[in-house]
Amino acid sequence: MMFVWSEVRGIMGYSLNLVGYNVFYYFAQNVDNLLIGRFLGTGALGVYDLAFKLMAFPMQAISAVFGKVMLPYYAQAQDDLPRFRHVFLQIARAIAFITFPLMIGLFATREHFVLTVFGADWAGMIPLLAMFAPLAAIRSVLTTTGSIYVATGRADLQLRWGVVSNLMVFAGLAIGLQWGVIGVATGFTVTSLLLLYHNFTIPFRLVGLNMTILLRTLKPTLLCTGLMLALLVVFDLTVADLIGHSAALASMVCLGATSYAALTWIFNRHMLQQFLETAKLKKPATISS
Repeated sequence: MMFVWSEVRGIMGYSLNLVGYNVFYYFAQNVDNLLIGRFLGTGALGVYDLAFKLMAFPMQAISAVFGKVMLPYYAQAQDDLPRFRHVFLQIARAIAFITFPLMIGLFATREHFVLTVFGADWAGMIPLLAMFAPLAAIRSVLTTTGSIYVATGRADLQLRWGVVSNLMVFAGLAIGLQWGVIGVATGFTVTSLLLLYHNFTIPFRLVGLNMTILLRTLKPTLLCTGLMLALLVVFDLTVADLIGHSAALASMVCLGATSYAALTWIFNRHMLQQFLETAKLKKPATISS
């Protein structure tokens, strides 16, 4: 067995970049909490942290699971770019199918949800969820781009762009701090949206994808989610005030789930059928270009 330093050096470089990104990302995810706790106090931190955890839920519970399950498929397909793109878009569509109605539903019901589940003392979360819930839907799909860097061996690019983009987010947080917890949330949301295009397109270039293809793939889910939101808004404006927060929340959850299912059957039936066939995720042979 021969020791080849050039190969070891390549592996070490990849590993160090990946570890460096994960360490920096962990720090970046906690900067807002550090700033709020230091300058605004524990009360503001509690409200912000709970709202942020609700935003992070789809990334941690759904996107991360899909990412781990599909990473072997990505690795197998990395030398077959058409197949790689197909697998990635399938996963992005499956994640959006779950997270978009979930988080947009939270956006629509945010006042009733907070006052019913947490009580009036947590009313400060309501404007935070107005920003964080839609952003969470987008970030649930964005999270999957990390697998592109890993599968294509470009952890160095992931680290460089991660440092640059998060430094811009830090600036937004620092600027927003002077307007309190709402300012911090606004700074985070605005900088995240400003960076959104590049956060997608930089990894997409590694596999020959573009935003047009992604949006076309997500179009049926976006349509169903948008129509569901319109129904919920109309209900909230016309009926919710007459029945109280708890009844409004229960009614809107039922309306949202029923309408999304019906709309999906009309406009996105193929995705619904694929989603119900969950066993497909366990059979590599069913995924083809």
